[in-house]
Amino acid sequence: MRKKSKRGTTARCWLFVIMLFFSFTSFAQTHRIVGKITSADDSQPLPGATVKIKGTAVVANSNASGMYGIDAKTGEVLVFSFTGFKSSEVTVTAANTINISLTNTTNALNEVVVIGYGTARRKDLTGAIASISSSDIEKTVSTTFDQALQGRVAGVSVIQNSGQPGAGVSIQVRGLGSINAGVDPLYVIDGVIIPPGQPSSTGGVYMGNSGTRDNPLSTINPNDIASIDVLKDASAIAIYGSQGSNGVVIITTKRGKAGAPKISFDNYYGVQQVPKYLPMMNLQQYATFLNARAAVTGATPNPDFVSPQYLGTGTDWQRAIFKNAGMYNANLSVSGGDDRTTYYIGGSYLTQDGTVLSSNFKRTALKINLDNKTTNWLKIGTSLTFSGIKENVNASVYDLINATLNLPPNVAPVNPDGSIGAISTPGQTVANTYNPNPIAAAAINTNKVQRSQAYGNFYGDIIFAKDLKLHNEATGNFDYGNVNQFYPTFTINGILNPVNSAAVTATNNKSFTIRNYFSYDHYAASYSINATAGHEASSGTYTYLSGGRTGFFANNPQDLSLGNAATASNSGGSNNYSNESYLARVTAGYLYKYNLTATYRKDGNSNFADGKRWVGTYAFGGSWNAEKENFLKGVKAIDQLKLRLSYGLTNNANLPAYTYGSSIATGTVGLGQGALVLNIANPNVQWETSKSLDAGLDISFLKNRIQLTADVYNRKTNNLLLQIPLPGYAGTNGAGSLSAPWGNIGSIQNKGFEFTLNTRNIQNNAFSWNTTLTFSLNRNKILSLNNANGALYGKINNASVIVSRTAVGSSIGDFYGYVAQGVFKNAADLKSSALPAGSIIDYTQGIWVGDTKYKDLNKDGVIDANDMTNLGSPLPKFTYGINNSFSFKGFDMTIFFTGSYGNKILNYNKVLHEDPNSGTTGYFSSLTNYAQVALIDPTGSKTDVNNVSVTNPGTSVPGFRVSGDPDQNYRISSRFIEDGSYLRLKNLAIGYNLPTSIVAKLHVHSLRVYSNIQNLFTISKYTGYDPEIGTNVPNQSGQGTNALTSGIDWGRYPTPRIYTFGFNVGL
Repeated sequence: MRKKSKRGTTARCWLFVIMLFFSFTSFAQTHRIVGKITSADDSQPLPGATVKIKGTAVVANSNASGMYGIDAKTGEVLVFSFTGFKSSEVTVTAANTINISLTNTTNALNEVVVIGYGTARRKDLTGAIASISSSDIEKTVSTTFDQALQGRVAGVSVIQNSGQPGAGVSIQVRGLGSINAGVDPLYVIDGVIIPPGQPSSTGGVYMGNSGTRDNPLSTINPNDIASIDVLKDASAIAIYGSQGSNGVVIITTKRGKAGAPKISFDNYYGVQQVPKYLPMMNLQQYATFLNARAAVTGATPNPDFVSPQYLGTGTDWQRAIFKNAGMYNANLSVSGGDDRTTYYIGGSYLTQDGTVLSSNFKRTALKINLDNKTTNWLKIGTSLTFSGIKENVNASVYDLINATLNLPPNVAPVNPDGSIGAISTPGQTVANTYNPNPIAAAAINTNKVQRSQAYGNFYGDIIFAKDLKLHNEATGNFDYGNVNQFYPTFTINGILNPVNSAAVTATNNKSFTIRNYFSYDHYAASYSINATAGHEASSGTYTYLSGGRTGFFANNPQDLSLGNAATASNSGGSNNYSNESYLARVTAGYLYKYNLTATYRKDGNSNFADGKRWVGTYAFGGSWNAEKENFLKGVKAIDQLKLRLSYGLTNNANLPAYTYGSSIATGTVGLGQGALVLNIANPNVQWETSKSLDAGLDISFLKNRIQLTADVYNRKTNNLLLQIPLPGYAGTNGAGSLSAPWGNIGSIQNKGFEFTLNTRNIQNNAFSWNTTLTFSLNRNKILSLNNANGALYGKINNASVIVSRTAVGSSIGDFYGYVAQGVFKNAADLKSSALPAGSIIDYTQGIWVGDTKYKDLNKDGVIDANDMTNLGSPLPKFTYGINNSFSFKGFDMTIFFTGSYGNKILNYNKVLHEDPNSGTTGYFSSLTNYAQVALIDPTGSKTDVNNVSVTNPGTSVPGFRVSGDPDQNYRISSRFIEDGSYLRLKNLAIGYNLPTSIVAKLHVHSLRVYSNIQNLFTISKYTGYDPEIGTNVPNQSGQGTNALTSGIDWGRYPTPRIYTFGFNVGL
């Protein structure tokens, strides 16, 4: 019995041990913990914060809403961390929810920013650098990322040139620093440089008066961008040398973080509409107007217009060509990694129809970023982007908007029998690039653009010591484009196009860069030293090949080989460029109060002749963190007070290749193969040089609730690069003429003031309200011009019409013309006023009552070119942006305004469609207020000037003429210059982050739904489609677009109002 009892006791002991083991196991079982990570300062979520189980490799990251989820055991310790914030540790209990607020150890003035060839703490900066985060970009609906810059960066002017899908913008950093040598900033995307003015920055595709050039930035998916840093002053841009003379925009894309895979899917659907239609004459107004004109000119009235009051409104051609259009965007990304390797992979698809018929844009993109810490002394990685776009640009090539405005309301788009309507003369033959019905042109003509781009880098960092490393990097950019055009034969209402034609153009742009530099970053108790020194070499090749044929046996298929071989034509060309640079930068800090930066770069460029190819760029900058001084330590309201000062010299080499020499083209002539010199050489052409002075202030106070960054600057550019006009006898006019040589002929100044103000107006656990205000004021002035005329003229209509004059004392591209003073009201007014030279007062052959009255500025009694004057500048006096963001529990809302003040617009549509005597058949309704000339004595003669007067003397629109226009009523004058100031609600965004309780049931990490309205309304006095007019208009003199012809509205593709709805889910 005793033995049996022992065995029973032993069994019971083992049973007790087993039960105890399972009891402890149950206490330590793993369970899911979720929560939200926010900033203790403003209760805003911290996306990308790290949650790690202490002592393990288990890591998770918070999503865009600050939400996280991780599996942990009771008793384990969670470590919460985020860059710039103090880490926090929490022991896991039985609770399933842990919300945490992290304390900010820095502020916006101390964040880490990309400065080019490295990074720096903002508090150590001596230059002017502005930053935009990914959240700012993601809350806007932007086909291309450059559109998202507008109004968000002080000192940077962003103008959307066109509302066409995929179209680019005009970006100027601190004004126009050049005239013809390029004003675009340098774009650096993950180390890949896209030089301004190279073929890749124009795309090589011109899209007509109402369009733009192909946008090289359209291949970049905005959702892949982590941050954008804009370098503005000499101290910041000098490290990029001549390539960065107009400012630098550094785009850094998203990279992976250690932790479990993070999957994000974002998509939205949008509807676009034209926000405004121009007031055109309806059919009743049109018939009444033509009847009145026929009565004056003696023309035969249209029998269909005998009784206008019985007519309807007729065709509204604008509503026929404009349409509501859809768009869809989807983005899928996955990121993660471990302590050694991290990755980010993102794919996107965008399709956007245009609001003008037959215009659309499609983009697919793939982004791959990999980083690997191979050993303790070696880190390698790559950043690769592959993208393709397809565009239909018929709307621009065929100038459909202008064609629409030209058509009268008595013509139907489609006739009752189903045929296409048009104004016609039976048997009329037209060129195949013209179509008398814009709807037909959109439907039957073909003009498609395709681009494929691959760019990226491979890098390796060799770490010699904690403070010293060598960065080695190779980058490449491959950009291939194709344009396919086909113009079919057609018969429209008796108008014939008997010959069809096709053209194909292929472009190939390749560039490579090798970059090697040492960086030394040492921080001691009382000082810091940051140094960079290295070498860079780059080269590129641009080639194009085009061919065309006519006489296809049918309109389909449209393969080029099917055309008549006897009509074949072809052309092609190529150029190469290369650069080599040596660079160095040193920043020294003492007591973390005083910082000095010195930068030097030596650039060699193949665009210049021997002896002119190398030039040096330098800059010096200093900053003083005054809040650390003893006399301010007691001022608790001031968190940071920093003063900055910089000065430097930069250079610009942005001109076409081989311009210092003579280029040669070959071709076949009657005697065989021949060669032709294309341009006049000038081996003495040299770099543009700019000297810049900047003074800045960074201040933050009231526990960082108010933060202000302000700068004043003065930049003077010498040796302006321009093509020097030469007289015709030098061989610059006529068939086979030579292009004028490039030279250095002037200087220009840009000075201004800018600031960014951030305020946290209300911050508590339930509600927050933040405001950001940006303000930019720039004054542009020509200091000298050494050309023969002492001025430069911007011309349009094949160089037949002067629209601008750039001279000493003026700004670039100031409008130039006559001052209109209404119309001649009666004989006394006409006889007492100055008239055009050689003119007479006559009913049929001379100036008459109702003609435009021009101001005699030099008071010589004659209206001539000496009375032309400055009519205002297309450059704004200042621009601004106002952003308010609100959050309440799971809801968030953003209201973003942009605006411009003081710029002028030449409304060329008025020249075309507000002329009562023109052959244009579509007219603005304002033309009904033409100067109506009536007889004073009904029994007297209408040819007696003393017997006529204007019955509506307040009008500015001239009246009918019997024949001709001796007064030149439609010369460029103040009548067509309008105020381009505007205030636009650029973006209204509302979103909601579903609560954790619901998200958990859906088995996802996070879920946000949102809605945006882009361009909701615009407040402006401008009478055209859109007051945002850039430099998309060609000067039509063979030079493409330039700063001398900016601010001209020919029928700009309207920027659409966009309504979107979407959701973002994180897994």
